[in-house]
Amino acid sequence: MAKSLSCADAMPVPFSNVAAAFRRAFTALTPVVLALLASAVFALSFCAAAANAAIFEWDGVVAEGVNPGSIAADSAGRVYVPLRSGGAVQVYDSARNGNRPLITFGAGRLQDPSAVAVDNRLGIYVADAATNKIFTFGVVYNGAEYRGVDSEPGPAIGQINGPTALAADYEPRLYVAESLNARVQVFDPARGELDNLFAFGVTDPLPWGPVAGLAVNPVGGFFVSGSSPGDGVRFFDARGAFAGVAVAAGAAAGQVDAAKGLASDAAGRLLVADSGNDRVALFGSQAEGFAPLGELGITGAGIGQFNAPSSIAVAPGAFVYVADAANNRIVRLRYDDADHDGAIDARDNCRGLANTEQVDRDGDGAGDACDDDDDGDGLPDGSDPCPQTNPLTDSNRDGCSDPLTSYVWPKARTVFRAGAGPARVSGGARADSVGVASVRVAVRRRAGAACAWWSGTRRGFVADDCNSPRWLRAKGARRWRMRVLPDAFKRGEYSVYTSVTQRVTGAREPFTGPRVRFSAR
Repeated sequence: MAKSLSCADAMPVPFSNVAAAFRRAFTALTPVVLALLASAVFALSFCAAAANAAIFEWDGVVAEGVNPGSIAADSAGRVYVPLRSGGAVQVYDSARNGNRPLITFGAGRLQDPSAVAVDNRLGIYVADAATNKIFTFGVVYNGAEYRGVDSEPGPAIGQINGPTALAADYEPRLYVAESLNARVQVFDPARGELDNLFAFGVTDPLPWGPVAGLAVNPVGGFFVSGSSPGDGVRFFDARGAFAGVAVAAGAAAGQVDAAKGLASDAAGRLLVADSGNDRVALFGSQAEGFAPLGELGITGAGIGQFNAPSSIAVAPGAFVYVADAANNRIVRLRYDDADHDGAIDARDNCRGLANTEQVDRDGDGAGDACDDDDDGDGLPDGSDPCPQTNPLTDSNRDGCSDPLTSYVWPKARTVFRAGAGPARVSGGARADSVGVASVRVAVRRRAGAACAWWSGTRRGFVADDCNSPRWLRAKGARRWRMRVLPDAFKRGEYSVYTSVTQRVTGAREPFTGPRVRFSAR
C-alpha cells in the first residue's frame, strides 16, 4: 500500500534531486506514476514554503479599501496609516484593543501623505509628497493637534524632494528618505524645528534606483532600499557611509526585489516588505550577517498572499503590520513568537513557554517561568522558603533575609522623669516574604553595677544577672507592643532588647545587643 507523504517524510529529500529524477524519468513513466511524482514534488515545495514561513503567522486584516503610504506603529501598538488618496492619516488602536479606528487627522493640510513616523515622545511626523514638506502633529491621545510645517521643496540641504519614507530613533532624530534627491537626510526636532544634522547619498555605487524604504537599526546604522527592479537593501553605518549590501536583489529565498518597505526590530534584525516578490521577510542582525530567517507570501489577495506590499511596521506584542498596497489593505502578522506570549523569540527569556510578563527577578536571562532559582540565591525554588527574594543578609543560609527589628520606641537617648517613664515599648519587625511569627522583648534597668529586668507577672523590675534577659512575648508581629508601668521607671539607664522569629523557617534575629538605650532621671 502506498504511504501518504507528510512534511516530515518529504523535507529530508532535496527538491533539486527530485526534480532531476523527474526529468530523467519523464519519457519512461506512465501517466499514473507521473501524477504521483508530481504530487510528491508539489508536497515538497509546499512543505518547504511552510517551513520557511513558520516565523510569520497570518493574524488578520486591519483595514481594507485604503491607499496606504509608508505606515508606522508607536510604543503603545497603535498603527498610523497615511491615506494617499484621502489627504489624511488614519490611526488604529493596538492589536490588544482590536485595531479599532481611533482618529483621522491632517485633513485640509495634507495633500498626498506618503509616509509617517512616530518618535519616542509620541510626536508625529508626516511627509507630504505633493508639497515636499514635513508636517508635525502632537500626540494622538490629545487629538494629534497640528504643530507646524518644516522644510521646503528643493535639492539643497534642509530641503525635501520626493519623500518616500520616514524613521525616528531614540534621540529622537528624524530620518527622511528622498527618492528625487537620492539621499537620506537626518533632522533634529528637539528645539521645535527640524534642524538639519547631516545628509548622505545612497546611489553610490551605481546602479541603484530611487530610494524607497528606510529603517534605523537600534544598534547603529541605517537600512535603505531601492524601488527599481533589481534593487536590494543597502546598509550604511551611523555616519551615513556605505557599509555593504545587506540583502541581495533577486527572486530566490533570502533575496528581495524593489523592496519598498523596511523596518528594524529590537534585536537589530531587518524586516522587509518585498514589493517585487509579493512577500514579507525577516533577516538577522548585522552580527548575524543579515542571514535570512523566514518569509511569507505569494501573489494574491487571500490569506498569506500579498500584492506589491509597500511598507512594514513593527509593533509591541510580536506584531508586524504590512501595507498591502495593490490589495488596498493593512495586514497584521505575528512574527518570531512560537509560544504566543507577545515577546519575540530573539528576546524571549523563556522560549517555548508562554510568559507574557517576562519577569526575571535575578536578571540572569532566564525568566522566572523557566528558572529553577528565580531569585538567584543558589537555592532551588522548591526548597527555598523565599523564592522571589535574594537576601542581602542570610546568616543561616535558609534562602530568606534574616528577621530583624526595624524600629523601637522609646527612641534612643530619650530622657524620662523618674517615676514617669513610658507606658509601653513598641516597634516594627520584618521577616522577608514569609512574615513575622512573633517578637520577644526584654527591658533592662541598670543602676551602677546592679541590673533588673521587667517582669510581666510581677509588674515591675526584678533584680537579675545583667546578661540574662527576661524575655516576654509582645503583642502583634510586624507591628508589636508591650505594656509597662510608667511609675516603675526609677532613676537609671534602660536598654531594650528584641528578638524576631520568622514564620516557616523559625529563624531568629541574629543581632543580640540592645536595640535602644534611654534613661530616667
